[in-house]
Amino acid sequence: MPSLYIYGNKDPVIIPAYLNHIESCFRSVDVASIDAGHFVNEEQPEEVAARLSEWLDS
Repeated sequence: MPSLYIYGNKDPVIIPAYLNHIESCFRSVDVASIDAGHFVNEEQPEEVAARLSEWLDS
């Protein structure tokens, strides 16, 4: 199942090793980094919506 993982690049919880693990857990995953902290959908709602819409249209 295709998946989209959106994360905030200022989130101290998300580390590169975790992103590598996410990519190994799914056959088809796209990873999107947004200029935000842990609550990416609250901090950058327009950017999250744009990335999600773009991904769904692809």
